[in-house]
Amino acid sequence: MPVSSDTRPVWSIASFTRRQVVLASELTGAEARAYDQFVATAPSGHYSQTRAWARVIAAERSVEPLFFLVRYGDEVIGAGLVLRPVVGGVALPVARIEHGPVTAAPEDLPEVLAALRQNCLSKGILRLAVSPNWTDPHRLVAESALSNAGFTPRSRADGRLRRSRRLDLAALNEKKTWCASNLVEIRRAIGTAARAGVTVRPGKHEDLATLSDLAGLSLAATAALDDYFLRPGAAMFVSSFHDTLISAVFSIIHKGLATSIRAFTTSRALPFSPSVLAVTEAMQWARRMGAWAFEEQGGSSPEFAGYCRTEVLLVGEHVRWW
Repeated sequence: MPVSSDTRPVWSIASFTRRQVVLASELTGAEARAYDQFVATAPSGHYSQTRAWARVIAAERSVEPLFFLVRYGDEVIGAGLVLRPVVGGVALPVARIEHGPVTAAPEDLPEVLAALRQNCLSKGILRLAVSPNWTDPHRLVAESALSNAGFTPRSRADGRLRRSRRLDLAALNEKKTWCASNLVEIRRAIGTAARAGVTVRPGKHEDLATLSDLAGLSLAATAALDDYFLRPGAAMFVSSFHDTLISAVFSIIHKGLATSIRAFTTSRALPFSPSVLAVTEAMQWARRMGAWAFEEQGGSSPEFAGYCRTEVLLVGEHVRWW
């Protein structure tokens, strides 16, 4: 279980003697269990740091996933999924941790980053990008720790801070689901799509074959999505029009926060939103499963960007060269 960093002495060179670090392409036994438990329970844990998600990423992108785990004595204090691009079968000397590394507290980042840098360098990784999953009020503490560790913020073309958009699922209820005044646009879009004859249902294995054609997915990516989303805690919803699949939305719940991870939509011009019913069904599913909020992950769907209007500031990506 994660523990507060104040139960350990302040980081120093002496802590190397008790530090145990793993950076490997596969975890087994006790290490795998420790990694899974820490990512599932640590305050900054994120679905993108799970071992299950690593299989999806490896199928979608040309990357080598590496699992990072650091202990101080018997306590796990950090973990992360390190993604290393591969070109022509050769791993490049750069890597990224998206929404990580995971720590129990932002104050643990100095020691965790020191262990991460040392072990990445031993594998020939010369550039590392990280973005720990901390929001306010911990965001500034995490960014300060990154700066002190020699990581610099990656500049953005639009000059904006990294943000997440969320919808408070307490606004929904069984009897008058979309009655709140801030949900009027959703209500109208649902009505337009329903009157046109659009239907929505949970996705099935057979839908993924159709989806692979719609979205141009590889066989490996299709199989990975099948394994990941057709299981408890994850969901796929599809919308159809005249018996033709026109959209699919993939969602996951991690630590009570539901996230839209993938959304695929037909390129056909239609007089209604092709994905609104799949999007809203995913939101209702998340509420029934006990999630407290629904998050739009950047670029997953324009529908979520319009409906999830509560903005949350996140730690931006920080980079360090060796």
